[in-house]
Amino acid sequence: TFHRPIRVAEYPGPGGDGVRGTSVGARPADCVKLAIAHLVPQPIDLVVSGINAGANVGVNVIYSGTVGAAREAAFFGIPSIASTSMTGTGSVGTRRRSMRARRSAVSWRDR
Repeated sequence: TFHRPIRVAEYPGPGGDGVRGTSVGARPADCVKLAIAHLVPQPIDLVVSGINAGANVGVNVIYSGTVGAAREAAFFGIPSIASTSMTGTGSVGTRRRSMRARRSAVSWRDR
């Protein structure tokens, strides 16, 4: 995001139910900051960052975009989850990671 403008695009969601999506062409932490400051008018309850394949462990968490996005939300006082996985590839692995992230978010909501 240092050398090119940040592009934001809105598009209709896949369900035809009026839900809209937003795409932001930027690094994960910049996307979160932009959403908080300009794109989401209502208060944000929770930010879920990811899901990416690959371990964000040890020193890697310092450089991780996934963790950086969650950390950016935390800077604004918004609870956040960074979801990453070292195993499982393709649609099956992604689905499994998605379900784990969803369970974490629901668990957080219902606490």
